[in-house]
Amino acid sequence: MKKLIVIFGGAVGLYQGYFNIFHEIEKHFKCIIRRNTPFKFSCKIKEKLIEFRFCYGPTRDKNYYNAKKFLETKFKELVPPPADELSKKLKNAEKTLLLGICGAFKGKKGTIHIPKEFKEIFFSDVYIKHKEILKIKPFNKITIDNFLSNKLKGSKSSLVTSNISLVPDNVEDRKKEYLISLAEKLSKQGDIVDKESYQIVKYLKNKSLGIMFMTSDLLSVKKHMMTLEGFSPDKKKFVENTIKAIKIALEK
Repeated sequence: MKKLIVIFGGAVGLYQGYFNIFHEIEKHFKCIIRRNTPFKFSCKIKEKLIEFRFCYGPTRDKNYYNAKKFLETKFKELVPPPADELSKKLKNAEKTLLLGICGAFKGKKGTIHIPKEFKEIFFSDVYIKHKEILKIKPFNKITIDNFLSNKLKGSKSSLVTSNISLVPDNVEDRKKEYLISLAEKLSKQGDIVDKESYQIVKYLKNKSLGIMFMTSDLLSVKKHMMTLEGFSPDKKKFVENTIKAIKIALEK
């Protein structure tokens, strides 16, 4: 049986709870999604096996463990394995989708992105020091043929993967001005930022890959930066484009 793997970047609760994504997929495709393990779900659509997998962060470094402790303590949320570990385990998929939300260096919230170019940045500490901002530069560019291009409406963006969430709480002295400076610097190298995609692309770049992200926060605008109180991505738009991406992936 042919298999499609759908990867969500982030914790299960965000997609199953906030976006209610599995209910919406079941309703649209008239299928039943079953939980196989804490981070693996599956169903059958059009005689194809669909596996839904989750990953969090690029790799198992101290930033991963710091975020894991925070999410498990504050939200009682189980944290999936990092992207590099998951990528190495994915086999025998006809196609793979990576779907998620992202920060943007400029633009508007709710923008759909279909990235084809990927770079990575790594911070040495669990928070971003001001002096690091001055010298940070994305590296190791990878370009892929995103099979959602020209099929799903969205911005053809360049994406940067970071090992730490680019939010005010993770910046030295929690200064939003520092985050704005970082956004200005990184905007010369890319359009959006996430925490998982580079590792997925690195290990699966020779496979059939479709990648879609939606902007949830803007690093260059104080009122649109990601905070626990102000986190409100567009549920309807993300669900609609997730379903469209799955339909495209199921095409012969």
